[in-house]
Amino acid sequence: MTDWKPLVYGTLMILLALFGLLMLYNYLIPSDAKADELFDEFGNKISSFFQDQDSLRDKTKEYFEDSFVPMYNSCLDSEETNCWCTKEKLNIPNGFFVEVVQSNQKTTFNFLDEGKGNFKDFTFVSESCVIVDQTNFLLEGIKRNKVVIESGRTSYISFELDDFENILTTKLEYKNEVDLESLFYKVDDGKICILDKINSELFKDSPLCNQNT
Repeated sequence: MTDWKPLVYGTLMILLALFGLLMLYNYLIPSDAKADELFDEFGNKISSFFQDQDSLRDKTKEYFEDSFVPMYNSCLDSEETNCWCTKEKLNIPNGFFVEVVQSNQKTTFNFLDEGKGNFKDFTFVSESCVIVDQTNFLLEGIKRNKVVIESGRTSYISFELDDFENILTTKLEYKNEVDLESLFYKVDDGKICILDKINSELFKDSPLCNQNT
């Protein structure tokens, strides 16, 4: 008589292993990720899991306090418009996020770790906007008055519009690719926009704003 128990147990073990891999895959890879983004997303999550979080936070604090903040302030103080505030890559570690929030005439940049915990913020007296799909949205017209910049090999800006804004647009939620080297564009006195990658290409020949840093 044939003993089927080893075969049954072996099959169960294989099925359990496959189930475990599937659960790990679902955790590491977002369901809405495109096929060509899966490797990047997987790598970002594995990398951020093993890296020292305090070290990553220190790196981001140092860069933004010493470089981005004075550069952004100088751009606001400049008398020039239709120009770039920065044209160098933002040093946001992969898997980290920046929330840009508008409250009255103040714009706050909140730097978040992978778990969306806030570890640093900077506030500027300015009016902010976002330009995607050739449309200019003031942050005060965006749901919760905020956009999120996500850093990675492929970086994104995402935000959601209030219902009434959808009358004039084709979609309510945006997740557009951005170029971290061409992101902040001064369109008017005291008004700086965040551009998606397609729009940044349209303005690629614009000069840097006159900065005194």
